[in-house]
Amino acid sequence: MRTTTTTTAIADSVAALLKQAREESGLSRAAVAVRSKIPERYITLFEEDVNGTAMPEDVYSKIYLKAYGKFLGFDANTLVDLYKKEKARTAPAPERRKPARTSSASTSGSASHRHPTKSIPTSQMMVTPKIIQSVLLGLAVLGFAVYFGIEIKKIIAPPEITLASPQDGLVTEDRNLIVEGRTESEVTLHINGKQVSPDVDGKFKDTLDLQEGLNIITVTGVKKHSKEMSVTRRIIVMPKARTAALAPQDTAPKIP
Repeated sequence: MRTTTTTTAIADSVAALLKQAREESGLSRAAVAVRSKIPERYITLFEEDVNGTAMPEDVYSKIYLKAYGKFLGFDANTLVDLYKKEKARTAPAPERRKPARTSSASTSGSASHRHPTKSIPTSQMMVTPKIIQSVLLGLAVLGFAVYFGIEIKKIIAPPEITLASPQDGLVTEDRNLIVEGRTESEVTLHINGKQVSPDVDGKFKDTLDLQEGLNIITVTGVKKHSKEMSVTRRIIVMPKARTAALAPQDTAPKIP
């Protein structure tokens, strides 16, 4: 089996992902606004909010983001979840209150009776909350980057196509061949250029008319924003054996 895929650039944010999907559809922001009934200012906001911080916290923004994602073929809940995680990653960390310093006047009397000691920086003695906060923030950013990459990969990954019949290299005398197999849902499928619609379970079946000799069967499938998957089968049709039916000759002597 030979498989081929086409190349698609991977977006690094929700805004870039939305903009890339719209441009691949060949639509302007104004055209999307007319078709989807989403105000163009929200579309511009979604596509330019690279850090996930510019979108206002109102119910309309969330509704329009879901509608825009659904219009472009994304899962609306997954898209909103990615946006929330991206916004949480870029949100500034809350400031911690510094502990109040003790008055020097209250300690000056006792300090005169103490032995002089060498001051050791606190950062060398213990792990400070600031270090812990920085480590946790770094882990959160790394975790979000991995999660975002996995979700984007799921969206652009080529669909799986499994052919149950025919087997590659089949030699047959039958010119009518059944091609059947299974793929994922929402896949646009073609067999030798002819579109075939899978059922709700992803199963598909079609009959081809073959020619004598070598026949190349190519099954291609693609989702809305994914790469294309292609599966090839080579089938050889042999000519049917021709048999001449010879009638037996009557060699018995005739009786007068």
